[in-house]
Amino acid sequence: IMYDIMNKPVYCRCGTEIVVKVLEDQWFLNYGDPKWKEAARRLIEEMNIVPSDAKAQFLATVDWLDKRACARTRGLGTPLPWSLDWVVESLSDSTIYMAYYTVIKKIRQFGLKPEQLTEEFWDFVLLGVGDVGEVAKKTGVPPEALKAIREEFEYWYPLDSRNSGKDLIPNHLTFFIFNHVAIFPKDKWPRQIVANGWVLREGEKMSKSKRNVLPLDKAVAMYGPDPLRATLAVAAEVEQDLDFRDAEARRNAQHLAAIYSMVQKIAQSAEDRAATWVDRWLLAEVANALERAKEAYEKVRVRQAAVEVLFNLKSVFDQYLSMVDKPSTLAKEAAKAWVVAMEPLVPHLAEELWAALGGNGFAAAAPWPALKPDPAALLAKRYVDMLIEDVKKIPAFGPAAKKISIYVNRNFAWVKAALGGDVRAAVQADVPPQAAKRLVDMVKTLGDEMRTLIAAADKFDELEALNTYKTYLEKTLGVPLEIYDADDEAAPDLGGKKRAALPLKPGIYIHV
Repeated sequence: IMYDIMNKPVYCRCGTEIVVKVLEDQWFLNYGDPKWKEAARRLIEEMNIVPSDAKAQFLATVDWLDKRACARTRGLGTPLPWSLDWVVESLSDSTIYMAYYTVIKKIRQFGLKPEQLTEEFWDFVLLGVGDVGEVAKKTGVPPEALKAIREEFEYWYPLDSRNSGKDLIPNHLTFFIFNHVAIFPKDKWPRQIVANGWVLREGEKMSKSKRNVLPLDKAVAMYGPDPLRATLAVAAEVEQDLDFRDAEARRNAQHLAAIYSMVQKIAQSAEDRAATWVDRWLLAEVANALERAKEAYEKVRVRQAAVEVLFNLKSVFDQYLSMVDKPSTLAKEAAKAWVVAMEPLVPHLAEELWAALGGNGFAAAAPWPALKPDPAALLAKRYVDMLIEDVKKIPAFGPAAKKISIYVNRNFAWVKAALGGDVRAAVQADVPPQAAKRLVDMVKTLGDEMRTLIAAADKFDELEALNTYKTYLEKTLGVPLEIYDADDEAAPDLGGKKRAALPLKPGIYIHV
């Protein structure tokens, strides 16, 4: 079969004109075989593909793929076993090499020779076919070595994820699927393919003609390995084209330096004291962020994970340190959890900080942190932030404000009773009738996160929370605070704010 290529010369990237040679007696792989196609489709439907919309492209490729030339007469490659004048061409020869990667270390360890790597050897190692004693006799490979190599393969396979460029979906990656279903049993079929985008530089495609190609070793020397990794992670999700920019890489280097200084400060100044609401809030925020990061990692949403770990969590720690005189040992534990989460992104920095925090061994070997979210601690911080916003909305709050009196209604059970939005149910739960409708209406205005936290929290003491955050509140609002229990008969009722206080909606009186 002859194909019209195009009506103008084709050139190699080195500048040499390409000459198309028609080969006689060419060998083909019959990807058009219906049963083979069906097995390939089954794997595509069962495996995870990132991005998910690439699945349609894989299925379309399976549909149109037919006979594919698999050999050539020149160049490097493996001789075609039944026709030694031919060499297996590169795309057909690179479909299961990852299986070879799993065992080459052991092959070298036992000093095996190429002539010992026969079909019987590979059938036993990759498929478990044959008696180990018989295979040992035929190949000269000791039974212990055969077992060890087979166990090494069994340990690694099936492969968890095959990452490659999206331009290889119509060829190499689909061949990879076809050949795995043809050779291996179902329990050794690959679990995931990630088809990533291309890398641009300063908004332009990298090419030799533009002289803007940035070799990896040079990029590492320019920016350092971790700033480079962070920049690549943050710039785009894997399926998107990534635009690498010098300014971003340098900003990320400074950002990582700031993280280093922050964690070193926590490691050196953490004090052993009873945990406060602020300490508990930090641990809860870290727990939630790590849960989101874990999900992003598992779904290969690398950018999402990087933003969560490197940026959002730094902001959380920044805020925490601004609210305390000294970090607690609980903050140190939170920092250790943070470092484990950053290890896949910036491993050198993570290991340095892991050691500074007193971690055992390596961060890379540490289990994923098992922090438990604390809804009451999160609720306390959200409540404090709501109070700050409420104060700022009061017209009397301004330069003339000298002091603020806060009246706290500590009947948290009332709020939980009002979540259903039923005034009668709230009254039946001992909410005073004169306050029930106001409380139910107030709860309806709360966001989904606040309502979820209220439902999840067993207990919540507003007065204790505000007293813990008092310094933070005064620093943020710029005036001193008096905090009263609305049920305290001795507390003055300034402007009727004591009587008006509701749970999670304190009475606020501004002294001018």
